[in-house]
Amino acid sequence: MKVQFQKANSVRLVLLAACMLGGCAGGPKAVVPDKGPTPTAPSAYYPLEPGWKWAYDVDQDGENILATFAVTLREGGRALVAGGDQLLEYEVKPDGILRPDPRGAPDYVLKAPLAAKAAWPVKGGQATVVGWNESIDTPAGKFDGCVTVQEIRADPDRRTRTTYAPGVGPVVIEFSAMDASGLHATKARLRGYTRPGEDPLALAP
Repeated sequence: MKVQFQKANSVRLVLLAACMLGGCAGGPKAVVPDKGPTPTAPSAYYPLEPGWKWAYDVDQDGENILATFAVTLREGGRALVAGGDQLLEYEVKPDGILRPDPRGAPDYVLKAPLAAKAAWPVKGGQATVVGWNESIDTPAGKFDGCVTVQEIRADPDRRTRTTYAPGVGPVVIEFSAMDASGLHATKARLRGYTRPGEDPLALAP
């Protein structure tokens, strides 16, 4: 399925603000989570192997967009995620998943050990686990054992809340920011996904 993006600038805001995913995606499917304790390893919540593909329904300032994303490369701990004209880089380490920054200290997206109310510094602010072992409904189905991480940053003031489902990845991303023109809000909800080795299914427009 050829990658297509509608309103690329709006999708770019989601990519830069929430630092998510990229490519093609399969259709909705039922989720049967493994029973047991909520995982504490960051890698359990963000699979970054080639073949992982996601699609999101994005609502930004009242506009609805379909955004598709995919992992394009994994070499050691380095992973690349493509979406539209953006290419995002992640590093997977024993202590978490981070966004490398050659100009300064890296930002951790998820940091071990994950637990309710765990917190760690990010550029301009702090990330905090504000949801633990949650059940979340999305167009792709219901996901149990989810973890929600909230990043609050200053200069400019902005907030990102990302809910991760174990074995699936980000299922809901909410972003808000204030600028001279007012408050801007974006929400992305998982519509479908494809695991490595699966055939992607067409998504209805």
